[in-house]
Parts: sequence; structure tokens; C-alpha cells
Amino acid sequence: MNMRISLLAQTIFWATSLCCGLAQAQLAQNLTIGSPKAMALGNAVTADFVGIDSVHYNPAALTKLKGRQTTVKFITGMMDIRADFDAPEGYGSNFLGLNNDPVANSSSRAGAAMMYLPGVGGATELPMLFAPLAGLSITPPGSKLTFATNMYTPQALGFARGDDDPGRYQGKELVIQRLTYFSPSLAYQVNDELSVGLSIGFSHQAMALNQDFRAPGVLTGFVGVARDALCLVDGNPFEIFLNICGGELGPFTDIANIDIDMQQTLSPTWNVGFLWEPN
Repeated sequence: MNMRISLLAQTIFWATSLCCGLAQAQLAQNLTIGSPKAMALGNAVTADFVGIDSVHYNPAALTKLKGRQTTVKFITGMMDIRADFDAPEGYGSNFLGLNNDPVANSSSRAGAAMMYLPGVGGATELPMLFAPLAGLSITPPGSKLTFATNMYTPQALGFARGDDDPGRYQGKELVIQRLTYFSPSLAYQVNDELSVGLSIGFSHQAMALNQDFRAPGVLTGFVGVARDALCLVDGNPFEIFLNICGGELGPFTDIANIDIDMQQTLSPTWNVGFLWEPN
């Protein structure tokens, strides 16, 4: 019987070891939780202890908090996103010879920070990003249960560019923000080696975007060339078929603007955690 359990355990181990996923990189995810240990270890702290922030990473680790514990944090940051747009040789040939692109060989810088202020004003430009956060945990004397709640921002990113900034086609204003304002959690220490935990997160999720659009391509290049050639001629005979002289249109013309403001005041999630520390 012992041999069968051992073979089963080995089969499960090797089967799970061979199952691998693609590595992913994210800019704002977990960065603004503000755990120095988690940031130093690249958020690889699921099997480690990060204080009250274990509500998010692994609620089972809350059993390491004894008595009554409180945490108060203030997170702040500056936004400085820069980009250079270098036009390759022969760039204008893609648009039938038009090469008067104002974005080509220019630079962009987003230095203003933005946050979504729920119930106050939506997406708001601020001098810097800031977030006051706090948490609380209670482990009654002699109990194996730990109760906790934490307020944290697992996702917060926002910036703004000028109206004439060449990077406005990748977002003139952008805010992606998730604020967990209440996260009742419960952890139970089964024995000296195993703990389990559960946390329920009540969050506010928001996204705001303001972005200009243009359509560089052969078709808009043809319209731009035709406009330059025909609109200088009085009594253009083609105008009865297609009026291209009534306004400006070309591959580098702003043709649209998108303005999005979305929020979900109650966005619930749940985390289940296990912490096994064998001797």
C-alpha cells in the first residue's frame, strides 16, 4: 500500500512539473501594493510571509501574525514615460511619397500622473500618484484562527500627455486602477506544518482612456496626394464624384478621438491559500 501511494505521488509530481505556461510581464500588477519584500523578490512570495499583505499573496500565511497587528502605509510615485519616434529611410514611400509626418523623428514624454477618484471626480490629473493604505489582523490568544482585512491597490497606473504630444496616439490620458477597500480574511493553522486561508476582496475597478486616432496607409496617402494635385485646380471635374477639397485628410491627419470612462464600484474576488512548511 505504501508503494502505491509513493508511485501515485511521483506520478502527480512529474505530471505537474511538465505542465508549464508562458511567462508574462506586467507593468502595474502588484507593484502598487507597496510590499518591499514582494517587490524585491519580483512578487514571488506566495510561499513566503509578507505581513498583512498576505491577504493578497497567500491568506494562509496570516497565521504567522499573532495577537493584534495593524499596518499603515503611504505609497507615492512619479510618472516619467519617454519615447522616441525615429523614421526609417524611405519612410514616405509607404504613403505614396508623403513624408510630412509631424511624429517622425520626434520625442514624447508623459510626466503628469493621473488617478481615478471614485465618487469625487473620476480620472483626475495630480502632481504625483499617492495612496494611503491600512490593514488589521487579530489572532485570539491560544486560537488557531486569524482574522484580517487589508486595503490595498493591486493595480494602479495613470499618466497624461500634452494635446500636441506625438505619443497621444498611444494614449493622451490613461488610468487603469483597482482599489481593494475591504478584504475580510480567515486563516487556520491546521498543524505546525500546514495552514489554510481564504480572503474575499471587495474592490473598485476603473479604466479611463482618451486617445487620438489617425490612419496612416496607402488609401489615406492616395487621398492626400489627390487632394494636393486636384484641389489647386479651379473647377475640379472630379469633385462631383468625390469631394476631397472640403477639408484636410491624409495619412497624418487626426480623424477620430476616443474617450472612455468606465468603473465598477463593486468588483468581488476571492483568494484561497495553502502554506506547507515541512520540517
